[in-house]
Amino acid sequence: MRRVARCSPEETTNERRNERIFACGSSGDGSLPSPARVLDFFREANQALLRLAAGDLDRPATSPSRTYQTVGGGLLRMLYHAGYHLGKIMTLRALLGRPRLLG
Repeated sequence: MRRVARCSPEETTNERRNERIFACGSSGDGSLPSPARVLDFFREANQALLRLAAGDLDRPATSPSRTYQTVGGGLLRMLYHAGYHLGKIMTLRALLGRPRLLG
């Protein structure tokens, strides 16, 4: 999220810690942020994404994995990625016998 919005030093430190905990291929072991902090992060991230979506979607953007070249392409990639994780969460909830949250 650092690429999208400016962060305070505390937010940057928390972000780096969270990047280590939730890095690709990580186990998620260790002390985790509180559910309230996770919700705050998602709200902050959503606001930053809305600001990006209101701007020039054809503006060039750098993709670490080279999967997109514009801001609009990056937003589409993030939308797909969020949907992927929501699908995983819904599958896990179903396997645990929990009620559906969506649909």
